[in-house]
Amino acid sequence: MTIPIDEEFRSLIPPLSDLERLQLEETLEKEGCRDPLITWRGILIDGHNRHEICERLGLEYTTREIVLADRDSVKQWMYRNQLGRRNLSPTDAAELRGLMYNSRKQTKGGDRKSKAQNDPLIQSTANEVAAETGVSPATVKRDGEYAESVAEVAEIVPDIRQQVRKGTAKKKDVIAAAKVAKSSPEKAREIVASGKATKPAKSSGKATSAEHKAAWEHEGRVSAAVLKLLPYLKQIDFGPDSQPKFAKAFQSLDGRGRNLVLAMVMHLESVAGLADQLSEIIRK
Repeated sequence: MTIPIDEEFRSLIPPLSDLERLQLEETLEKEGCRDPLITWRGILIDGHNRHEICERLGLEYTTREIVLADRDSVKQWMYRNQLGRRNLSPTDAAELRGLMYNSRKQTKGGDRKSKAQNDPLIQSTANEVAAETGVSPATVKRDGEYAESVAEVAEIVPDIRQQVRKGTAKKKDVIAAAKVAKSSPEKAREIVASGKATKPAKSSGKATSAEHKAAWEHEGRVSAAVLKLLPYLKQIDFGPDSQPKFAKAFQSLDGRGRNLVLAMVMHLESVAGLADQLSEIIRK
């Protein structure tokens, strides 16, 4: 079965992290593709990741056709559908709300770049999206600006969404970088890389009780994660010539062990690139 892929529609789907993709692949291999992929006029509009994995692994899947008026209606359906996902990150949700708002505003004839936030058209659209998504109209408008900024910055920093999701770049950095992306791409990249849009708070040099508490809680979470991970890491030899041993040890772990190892190494600069290595081993 060949399903046409529309690149614009596919671009509206938040990309999976390496860990999420591995988990989805394992689930599909074990349980098959239980839910049908959704199509509109034969074009895939939901299930792009499952479709790619099933095609690559030769797994069977079914489709379900839905009726929508036009492409704008399809986009609105996709935004609502994605916002209903349980595993959606806050920044992905903000971008989707922003895309929904900007698209709907443009369809109604509004100027996406308008500064008149009290314009009746803009206000009514913001109210509509806010009511549908459970946030305030002010949040919707900010999300609209953020979604436009992500699109601008992604042209010069393709992995900007992944950076924001991991916390290495902030939303305010993306918005600031977007303002200079066309006139000074290098400056925009510098803002994203260094977080210059973030102004550090003035400090007396003494940590507050809240800062101490946050630090202790962070240390506790890290310690708990390491304690869970140690039994698995002890099974793996990280030496330069250890690929066969590494592969065998990692493949011997259960699903929980693999996920713990992968989740940890994705955040350790000292083993940069190991996540890709793990992904490749699992696919073999």
